Formats: sequence, C-alpha cells, structure tokens
Amino acid sequence: MGHRMRFRKQAASRTSFDLPSHTDPAMSVILGEGANGLPMLSLAHPSGSTAELYLDGAHLTSWIPAGGVDALFLSRAAEMARGKAIRGGVPIIFPQFAKRGPLPKHGFARVVRWQWLQEEAGADATRATLELVDSEETRASWPHRFRARVTVDLAERTLAQQLSVESTDHEPFSFTAALHTYFRIGDLRDAAIVGLGGAAFEDHSPGREGVRETTAGLVVTGEIDRIYVGAPSTLQIADGRNARTLELRFDGFEDVVVWNPDERGAAALPDMEADEYRQMICVEAAQVSRPVGLEPGERWEGRQRVEVVPGG
Repeated sequence: MGHRMRFRKQAASRTSFDLPSHTDPAMSVILGEGANGLPMLSLAHPSGSTAELYLDGAHLTSWIPAGGVDALFLSRAAEMARGKAIRGGVPIIFPQFAKRGPLPKHGFARVVRWQWLQEEAGADATRATLELVDSEETRASWPHRFRARVTVDLAERTLAQQLSVESTDHEPFSFTAALHTYFRIGDLRDAAIVGLGGAAFEDHSPGREGVRETTAGLVVTGEIDRIYVGAPSTLQIADGRNARTLELRFDGFEDVVVWNPDERGAAALPDMEADEYRQMICVEAAQVSRPVGLEPGERWEGRQRVEVVPGG
C-alpha cells in the first residue's frame, strides 16, 4: 500500500478569520447551548441534513443526512460535562492513541475546549472549523507547541472531517491520532464492514499481531478491538436493518481501528448502557502503527469522508 502521509511547510503565525455572511439562510452554523449548557454548533444544509458539533473536544455528536436517520451513535448514558470524554459521536484522538504512551488514554484533545474560528456558507457544503492551540494546560502533560484544527463539511448525504496538526515548536515531535467514529447501525447482527479482506491487523489477544483478515465482509459477533495496519483507503459499512450503506473514504490516515465492546464490555462501561453495543460499531480513521513526526513549521493532515447511500 502506498504511503499516504502529507506534510506542508508553512509559517507559524496565527491567522484570524472574518465570518462571512450567509448566502442561503438554510445553510448555517449557529452557536448555542447543547446538553447541560455546553457550547454547541448546530450545522444545517439546505437539503435538510444537520449536524451537532460541541466545542468541548471538537466533538461531533450527531449527523442526520437529508431524509435519513442519525448516522452517528451517541450513548443514552453519555456523560455530557466539561472535561469529560463523550461516549459516541466522533472523539478527536490526539496526541496519543489509547495507552500507547505516557498520557492518559487517547490524549487530551477530546476533553479540552476548542475555539470556533470560522463558518463558511458555500454552494456545496456547510463548514465549521475549530482550533486548539497549546496552552499551559496541554504543556503540563505534553510539552510541545502546536496548532490543531478540525474542519467539518456537511452536505446532503455526506460528511467530511479533516484533522490537521501544525508544529509551532522549536524542536521536532511525534504523535498518534484518530477520528474515533461511532457509527449508528440498526443491529450489529445485520451489519458488515466490507473492504478489509487481506488487511493485516493486530489486537489485544496474544499472538494475534500480523494476522490478516480473511473475510470480504466482516460481521462482528463478539468483542473486537483491532488495528488494521496499512488499511484500504475506502470501506463500506452495510447497515442492513436501516437499509443503507455507509461509504467511507480516508486520506492521510494509514490505519483503521474497528471496535465494539460486546455485551459484557458495554456493561462494564459507566457511560454506556449494556444493550447499546448492538446499535454501534466504531470504524476509525487512525494513524497509530507509525507515529507522525513533525519538524518545526511542518503540518500534517488526515481526512475522512462518509456518504450515506440508500440500500444495505
């Protein structure tokens, strides 16, 4: 598989943005209050599609394509509070994936407040961009200077997310990252992940490193926690119960993580109800197996695009 990382050299000065006026009142980004008063952006597209994006964690919690049902899973028991990780949606994993390093699990980006930079109204998509810049809080656990941005593009049946990280430090650093997407499905037993056949994976079971996926359509029948290394850049999730297919396309991310806790694992999670594992599957765009290394002034970006296609 080809190397898909992209780096850009650019100036490290901060950019300010002006908010343009809307060309269509139905294409909008509105800042308001979400659960428990947390600041939340409501995105709307003229087609009728909507999304909800919290400033805490730059966290998408809902995406409803035009004429459809929510494509993102959010647990009924999710703890919606400042400084707490949200169970569901799309957590932003940076600068550390899982426990693969000295930081708390999955790093700090998903539990700190980001800044809303801009919103754009164009002919094709409604866009919102959030930014996180290093602070005393982040440097207390990770001593590097950086600027990270998350951009969300909402269209009729598609949602695109881009995560970019720029080094504003004087020394090189490395990190791992992921878009930890929880997809909502009608029933796990009637769903399959298509396109991973032949891809090597590692999981938490001893002796399972370097094993290759043998099925063209992966049906999850128990607890799963796998990192597919050098995974294909396009996948599909066949959601039979909802009679739709989720078409996934990745760029800049070399790995894909597949996770579902199964009944016993879900019951052990305080922010997930025991039966909810059947309504979700995590298929995550990730850069885990090979950390990203940035020199001063360099920039990395990874992107995922999801399209909902009727028919399962």
